[in-house]
Amino acid sequence: MAVTNAGNPLKDVITSDFKLDARYLQFRDLVGVVDKLVKSKVETFPKELKERRDIIYTELEKIQEENLHRKEITKEAIGLAEDCRKMAKLVKNVFLWCEVEGNTLMQKNNSLIKDLLVVEDKIAANQIAQNPEDKAKVMRELEMKKSGLRGRLIEKKSKDAEKSKDHRNTENNNSKHQKLNGLSKEEVTQLEDWTQMRIGQVVFDGEHENWSTGTSVFDAKIYHKRNLVFVIEDANGNKFGGFVKSEIDTIGGGIVDTGSFLFSLASNGRFDCMQKFPISQEGASRAFWVWPANNWCLLQFGFCGDDISIAKKSEVLGSSCTQSAYIYPEPLSLCGNSNFDTTNITVYQMM
Repeated sequence: MAVTNAGNPLKDVITSDFKLDARYLQFRDLVGVVDKLVKSKVETFPKELKERRDIIYTELEKIQEENLHRKEITKEAIGLAEDCRKMAKLVKNVFLWCEVEGNTLMQKNNSLIKDLLVVEDKIAANQIAQNPEDKAKVMRELEMKKSGLRGRLIEKKSKDAEKSKDHRNTENNNSKHQKLNGLSKEEVTQLEDWTQMRIGQVVFDGEHENWSTGTSVFDAKIYHKRNLVFVIEDANGNKFGGFVKSEIDTIGGGIVDTGSFLFSLASNGRFDCMQKFPISQEGASRAFWVWPANNWCLLQFGFCGDDISIAKKSEVLGSSCTQSAYIYPEPLSLCGNSNFDTTNITVYQMM
């Protein structure tokens, strides 16, 4: 039977059907591939989740173990802190007891030494009265005994806060220490002429730096330095001192110095001009002494500190000078007396 539909011939229908079948087959194959892919992914999800869960549990166990360890350490630390608190309280009580007991012993010690100093003075006076020609020898021996006794005096140490304050003051005034305070132009010229050197920096300035017993920085400031001029001022307006050419290489021992000399810059009319006092040949063997912070004495010139003996700031015993190792034109050349109160000391380094 012949088909006469001109708009849709059989050939076209058959061709169209074949095309539809081909698209179906392509679609079916694509669906199969997608289905397999989805199924494979769905099957792997439980495995990945399980592995992730196991990792999380492992991490949680580690954290719990570390937290338990932390609690144990914290507990031990609390116990140690309590023990430390008790120990600190005990140590504080020990320090308080030592301070009270130390003050008592200090007072007894110093009282006995001061009594002994008075006795030694009386014994020396009696010896001089019996043998006036031995006065110089007796006085030298007396000064040696008194120097040793003074070194056994016990001084109460300053508090840490005062030390810290002194340190801050030292730092704040560093720039001032570089200035040549306290010397006139004429005095500078004279010192430079005597030493044949130029005056340099201020090594120690008693107005701003500590020279009290127990906390003095004086010995540390001049240690291992040479060519030093020591200018001393007393309560009566005298200005005198000494020059040390040798290196300050020992604390508490005599320093050999053939180039040392003493001088007077201001004498209250005893001299018409500034004076220089050279050291004797035998005196050069122990020309200068500097003492540590805990000693009552700051510095000394002469055999055993006979010529100049400077006490540390606010010391009850005071300073003294008895001419011995240096050569003077007349008695009491330095300050017009054998005892004086030091108001300030400045140390300059010559260059």
